[in-house]
Amino acid sequence: MPNFEDPIDEIRLNLQGPVMRVMRNLVPELAAVHHNQAYDLALDDLRILKQCFQAFHDHHDQFLPFLIDTAKRPIGDDHDMPLYCGRSLNQVAGIVVRSAARRYFRRRLPTMVSNVRRSAALERRGMMMELMESFKGSQPTSAPPKQIPEGEALYREIADYLHFDWQVPLVPAYSKLNVTQIRRLGSSIMELRDEQSLKAAVAGKPLIDQAQDVVKVVEAPANDSVPRVEEARPVFDPSMLSEPELILARLIDHEGVVRISILADALGRPHARAALAANPIRRNAIIPPDVGAGAIAILVKLMDLRDEQIAVLLVTAYAMLGRDIFPTVFGSSANPATLRQLVERSRAAGITRYTEPKVLADFIESMFAKARAKILKVA
Repeated sequence: MPNFEDPIDEIRLNLQGPVMRVMRNLVPELAAVHHNQAYDLALDDLRILKQCFQAFHDHHDQFLPFLIDTAKRPIGDDHDMPLYCGRSLNQVAGIVVRSAARRYFRRRLPTMVSNVRRSAALERRGMMMELMESFKGSQPTSAPPKQIPEGEALYREIADYLHFDWQVPLVPAYSKLNVTQIRRLGSSIMELRDEQSLKAAVAGKPLIDQAQDVVKVVEAPANDSVPRVEEARPVFDPSMLSEPELILARLIDHEGVVRISILADALGRPHARAALAANPIRRNAIIPPDVGAGAIAILVKLMDLRDEQIAVLLVTAYAMLGRDIFPTVFGSSANPATLRQLVERSRAAGITRYTEPKVLADFIESMFAKARAKILKVA
């Protein structure tokens, strides 16, 4: 059996080979072409790709031989468990969706444009490092950016928000967005499940008036009354931590719905329990039911938090803001720019994935203290 350095290569080979052999028996359009052409046809035709995903869901039993973990045991219904290739089923679906979207964008938008979004170095370091560099005001000092297809530039902006098979029919609508619109929508793209909702979001929806105090608190300068968190020692062995991609797949299901039960389970861990018990405000708080997948994605991918930290953060924020204001920052209709400001403030204060949950909770409580005071005054 070949030894793959990159799991993506193994995934692609299996999709092109044994998986496509099964799929050709279920999707007539694929059966009409040579086996070697079926994989590219599926990725090049969004209608056929949608049929492939539907066939997988309708005839799940025919794909069971491929749904095994590294020990060659069936994964059952756990689509977040790593397969033998090292990626979960949900992650593989995301890879396929992104591949199809990239091909579509490049076909529809072939005009060459300057790659001004990020340097090659920043591309490798990912979204989080790019965000940090932008706040520092640093600029690439290398040669002028190279020319790339406009579709490729668009893909690079939206790729971080393409994870689910229900997004396949929306790819043409995504291709009509511009870079500015994608940046403004951010991870809320993962909340918009039809073209009408996407168009409404592009048109812009203001935050409700009640949320303005919270927005001002989050967007305040980092050197205000919020105390800086001292560098925290790791409380877990870093080698035991899952990579952010796995955490994201565990917290959001294949339909883009946040798994509240997973977050609730995380609150049962010793450090999380200690964080909540340390303060009466958050001691009896709960995981709110209206957490948006976009908010989870930002907390995982930009803030690089673990599920236990995210659970404590959400419980603390809910306890401070209440059920009416909480969704404007962390809900499905929240403004992603506000949450990004929270990320900036947190990182400036020294919050990392190794920060103890209690320290993180104290920080969030301090930041929202003024907003809570105004909410209680109004109430």
